[in-house]
Amino acid sequence: ESFSLGLVKCKERENCTIGGWDGCSKLWEYNVVDVFGLGDVSVPQRIKDSSMILQDWNCRQTPGVRAMAAGAWFDGKLMIAGGKTAIPSRHYRDVWMRDDMFPQAVISSRPKSNTPDSVFIFESNKPGAGVFEYKIVQVDERLDVTPWIKTTSTRGCDVSWLDNKKGGPGKGMYALYVRSIDPSGNKDFRFSTDTNVHVWLYVPPIPWGEISIYTTLFILFSIAVNFEYRRRKRKAALERYAIRKMRRKFKLQAKASTGDVDWREFYAQQKAKQEARRKKAKKKEKKADHKDKEIFLTANDATNLMDGIQNVPEEKSAEAKDTVEEKEKVPGDAREGKVRSGDDEEWNSLT
Repeated sequence: ESFSLGLVKCKERENCTIGGWDGCSKLWEYNVVDVFGLGDVSVPQRIKDSSMILQDWNCRQTPGVRAMAAGAWFDGKLMIAGGKTAIPSRHYRDVWMRDDMFPQAVISSRPKSNTPDSVFIFESNKPGAGVFEYKIVQVDERLDVTPWIKTTSTRGCDVSWLDNKKGGPGKGMYALYVRSIDPSGNKDFRFSTDTNVHVWLYVPPIPWGEISIYTTLFILFSIAVNFEYRRRKRKAALERYAIRKMRRKFKLQAKASTGDVDWREFYAQQKAKQEARRKKAKKKEKKADHKDKEIFLTANDATNLMDGIQNVPEEKSAEAKDTVEEKEKVPGDAREGKVRSGDDEEWNSLT
């Protein structure tokens, strides 16, 4: 009975024959496939990530095929410039020089082991090679923490991000590899702990900021608790003193009277009376404030009225003066009676 599995066709109790298998895809039920012309081929169980290996490779750069290029001997080196390409209408516009000297990176400044230091400074033994690449490896797990990262001699490298509070792996043994790159693209291919490799124990820094914040909060909380405790203790002492005072007063009143009254109930009644007196006093204060406001408003109205009287037009004031002179001609008794009776409206208005 024949059956199909992906791109491989198989028969029961017979070797599988390839039918379009790419050689990399995983076949769940087979470990070996009989590929026509090749024989038995092992089925890969997993595909290895080759990106880290490819990062260590360095491609050689060549000027390529060109014709009619110009050559010159300068500073002990042969230089090639320009030339024609395979296409007649195109020409090279570059200069090539053989550079067979590989640069060597040196770690000039490195952090000490078992410290939170995290700054590296790099140098190169080749002039003009100011570009560097570094990567960090976790020694215990033998895992690459970072791929190759580019930097410069002036910028250096800061690995403070290893702190677990910043999302890093935290405390542990790490190794930093660094290589120099010259303008020709040549890179280090040898690594040594004396020059371009550093192994150290990284310890995250102590979070003094968080410690100070938590300490301050604890002190404030302790002060608040102490203050509340003392307040309640004082209140309880005052309550006990008031109870003792009321008990003595109650005993004195009980001796004078023949009734049998509970002193606790009597204390509650006296406390309620004191509260009522306090509320009544507050109401009186509010009423007094309200009266003061009314008096103030009345005084303001009177001031405004006087200002209005003073601002009477000159014609009316002249008429008022004539009227006053006429009234003065009237006998005293009649004028006085007239004023007292209030019959003269003008005089009343003037007064």
